[in-house]
Amino acid sequence: MLRKIINFLFDSGYQVVTWVWIATSISSFFFFAGKPSGQRGQGMVWSALSLCVAVAVMILLLAKRYFFDTQGRPKISLESATIAFTSNRPPRIAIGVKNRGDLTAHNILWRGADYVTSYDFPGPLPYSRPDEVDRQRDLIAGAELTAITMHGVPITPAELIGLGSGKLRFWHYTDATYEDKSGNEYPFDICLIYEREMGSAMRIAPPEYWPKKND
Repeated sequence: MLRKIINFLFDSGYQVVTWVWIATSISSFFFFAGKPSGQRGQGMVWSALSLCVAVAVMILLLAKRYFFDTQGRPKISLESATIAFTSNRPPRIAIGVKNRGDLTAHNILWRGADYVTSYDFPGPLPYSRPDEVDRQRDLIAGAELTAITMHGVPITPAELIGLGSGKLRFWHYTDATYEDKSGNEYPFDICLIYEREMGSAMRIAPPEYWPKKND
């Protein structure tokens, strides 16, 4: 919120300088120019000086925007995903991500939901707002991190046998968000699938299996 207030104040200052201060200085200059010769000199000088200062401030505000305010956005992307099962415990899921954007990602909020279905489940997975499982403050541009979650539903011995035999599939849906320095929010949604042939690795699920948020 503080970042939004600061950006609002700078933008408001720019609008005041360009639309109010400069216009007032120009109007004042021509107002004094219409006065008799003995009355207009000092007023015209001060009006011209005010106009020059206003233009200088406008240029400085533009310089701040183009040279000091970093352009671009953060962009978190999936790099890897692995899973480990233990009977009667939630699975341990490790999701590796990297910020491939130009700016730092702030206030990273992770939410996750787990699903176990039959192998021939047609999709899509049911959607409900996943619970918050973790939160990280910052991820600078180019940096990587691994988010580990063990907050899902425990895997029963029968489900573990079904996953090992290939009769069941395991899914993990991440519904995460992060922000840039101005407080703009970006989504990071990913649906992962585990099958026995993949060892401990998970892959991105086909689109038809992803939970539908609009349902």
